[in-house]
Amino acid sequence: MGIVTSKDALELILPKKDGPDIHMAHLEDAHDRREIEEQLAKFVKKIQGKLGDVQSVVVYADKHKTRKYSVRCRLITAKGVINAKAVGFDPISAAKELIQKLDRQIKTEHTQKVAGRKHRESARRV
Repeated sequence: MGIVTSKDALELILPKKDGPDIHMAHLEDAHDRREIEEQLAKFVKKIQGKLGDVQSVVVYADKHKTRKYSVRCRLITAKGVINAKAVGFDPISAAKELIQKLDRQIKTEHTQKVAGRKHRESARRV
């Protein structure tokens, strides 16, 4: 669905675990890394029912000269990839905003699918 980059190829060969994998890149502080991983693990567990098969979550964190952090995420499922990004003054607040954006995006897509099913079912009844 677009241009394949070297990051895309690397994501495919990352080591596999039981359940969804959470990979973090460019985050140096171990405490922040653990905190963000815990938040993402809770979020993935929460949305597993809506999305079905979440295969992996890849997070990239970058620190800018303005003392802000930008966090990008690729949530890879069997049905496709969901991308989101957020900015904050520390990586944890940026990750919280990122999770909120992912949640809104997933709820929107899930609602549209459910609404589409209802329209099809009502058309069949007529």
